[in-house]
Amino acid sequence: MLENLLIARLPRYAQLRLLAMSEAVQLCPGDVLCEPGVRARCVYFPLDAIVSLVATVAGSRLLGVSREGVTEAAGELQQRLLIRYHSGMVCVLDRPGLESVACGCQAADQRAYNALLSP
Repeated sequence: MLENLLIARLPRYAQLRLLAMSEAVQLCPGDVLCEPGVRARCVYFPLDAIVSLVATVAGSRLLGVSREGVTEAAGELQQRLLIRYHSGMVCVLDRPGLESVACGCQAADQRAYNALLSP
């Protein structure tokens, strides 16, 4: 069974209370959970995905990576048999291999995440 790591770190009574008030939802890639300037109505605890935050800068377009850049990077990772990529959907085939070619940012993020969730 997949479990949200944040919820898993809560005391058992808090897990049960939170889960009793929760409802499972199916999200699709590209779903917008909250628009800028609008108060969020829900809290999401993903089980097998990552929720991204897209920010805007005054007078600029959305920050991000161009589709061409993503396609090029994904194509290279796919050639190395690290991922399968099609129509914006990514399936990780070799997580250790993918982590070994990632920049130091991934390892730093993982350490910070682990520190946050350590007992």
